[in-house]
Amino acid sequence: MTIGEKIKKIRKDMKISQSDMSKTLGINRNQLSRIENNHSEISAKNIETLCTKYNISINELLDLNNENTNKEKIDYIYNSCNNLSDEELDFIIKAVDIINYKYCNK
Repeated sequence: MTIGEKIKKIRKDMKISQSDMSKTLGINRNQLSRIENNHSEISAKNIETLCTKYNISINELLDLNNENTNKEKIDYIYNSCNNLSDEELDFIIKAVDIINYKYCNK
């Protein structure tokens, strides 16, 4: 299942309209529709907002479970970052730096 399909399923399971979810994410309803139908990518910021506001596990949303190998996880991250803006890439870099500092002392 793609991330767009998962977002659509989550929205429908929670009985949230596209209009309400798009307002929460700070995007228009058409943009949310394009994301749900895999015609547009969701930004890292909107993934963070979606997970925070609707109490969704980012691991579940992005299929980052323990069954995937490290290589598969890294490939997923690499492939998912191709269309991100500089600002979104900077956010990811900061998150990795924080994780490395907190958990790996790197």
